[in-house]
Amino acid sequence: DPLIETTDSFQHNKTMKKKKKKKKNRRRRRHQEDKEEEKADVIRESIDSLTKYDISELRAFSKPPSGVSMVISALLVLIRGEPPESWRDAQKFMTNPKFMSMLVAASDSDLVTPEILDALEPFLRQSQFRPENIQRVSSCASRLCEFVRAVSREAAEKMGRDDILTVLSSSWKESNASWKDGNTSFKDTTMSSKSQLGASTRRAAERSRARNKKEKKKKNSNATTTTN
Repeated sequence: DPLIETTDSFQHNKTMKKKKKKKKNRRRRRHQEDKEEEKADVIRESIDSLTKYDISELRAFSKPPSGVSMVISALLVLIRGEPPESWRDAQKFMTNPKFMSMLVAASDSDLVTPEILDALEPFLRQSQFRPENIQRVSSCASRLCEFVRAVSREAAEKMGRDDILTVLSSSWKESNASWKDGNTSFKDTTMSSKSQLGASTRRAAERSRARNKKEKKKKNSNATTTTN
């Protein structure tokens, strides 16, 4: 019967399409998993080789190069949510016995809030804030720079922050230039980070107030409906 043959052919085509779609989805998932694993490897590798002696080397700087100060400030934003008040403050924080544990915990990009990412942005925008540039003065700080950038990239991808991803993927012409050329000072960058934190906090408070106001209005409306 031609009708039966047509129906069978339609069902067969439909089944084949479903199989192809499932196969394509499996390939996409595997590709995504591979990409996630590669990102995780970058994050792990950047801190796995670090030791307490490496951190001691950074603490030993009485007047650290601006690149080192910038990296440690960005790292503290990532770990505790705010940059240090001074290099002495950063040194004190790095003496914490749990510093290495906090560093490992900071590798979880799910813990990076939009406010923290906003505060990291001024550092990420600096042409100086690149591992190959920091390597010139400190191998340890270079690896920490790579760590901050990798975690920031992963967090930005999860949040859909294309602005941050664009900054991280940009090929800066200044990356091989002298550190004195075209770079904002460490103080200005830290102040900008604090400003971003303040702005993010205000935005979060405004969102919270708006949400509470909306919930209160809804509650009052429900109460009025119940009374009537």
